Amino acid sequence: MGWTRERIERFLEDYLGTGDSADFEHVRVACNDPFMFCDPSGARSVSVDALIAALPKRREFFEVVGHKSVELVSFEDVALDDRYVLVKAKLRMIFQAADAPAKDIVLDSIYVLYDDGERPRIVLHLESEDAGAALRASGILPAA
Repeated sequence: MGWTRERIERFLEDYLGTGDSADFEHVRVACNDPFMFCDPSGARSVSVDALIAALPKRREFFEVVGHKSVELVSFEDVALDDRYVLVKAKLRMIFQAADAPAKDIVLDSIYVLYDDGERPRIVLHLESEDAGAALRASGILPAA
């Protein structure tokens, strides 16, 4: 099955939706094992087991700072070949602390998705910005 805009959108929305639940096994299916995670501090290979082990702590942190949801705002895609597609996505994260108005930040993420005919999955995830710095800049987290 080839990559279409609809298929990419459905895959990313399903994947992003798991962050709002405890369905960490869906992450296992959505990510290659291992996959590359890149951010401003560098690139590293991450096993899916290590990612899943870190998710409860990440979820707890986000709950403390009032994380409500993440949504796909927009994306551009470039087919690299029949199996790989590069996706440049804008993601909106919405936060709301008790008795405060909601705040949101928009972050850029780049994904390389792969489909071997069995299932699609993420082989590379690049966060272009430091999420902690963006949270501090928006006032969601206190200044360091």
